[in-house]
Amino acid sequence: LREMGIVYAQLESSGYNLPVTEVYCQYFLPAKYDDIILVETRIDYLRRSILKFDYLIWDEGRKKTLTEGYTIHIFTNDDGKIVRAPKTVAEKIV
Repeated sequence: LREMGIVYAQLESSGYNLPVTEVYCQYFLPAKYDDIILVETRIDYLRRSILKFDYLIWDEGRKKTLTEGYTIHIFTNDDGKIVRAPKTVAEKIV
């Protein structure tokens, strides 16, 4: 999000939150303490109030995929009510 010019702290201060509603993770290979890993994140979709991120975790040389998964988030207001994604966010994502 930050690379797209969306700062999460600013979303929160504007009254929006993105709680996680679903998580999926599949492990292929282990990472050990002090291993350097690369985490690749991309937005799969934004639908009204639902935002899905896909993740790939690689070894340092980006030769082996260690893990893949996704998280699904919903936009809520400060009262916890589900709301549409802010227009400024939707315009940057879509």
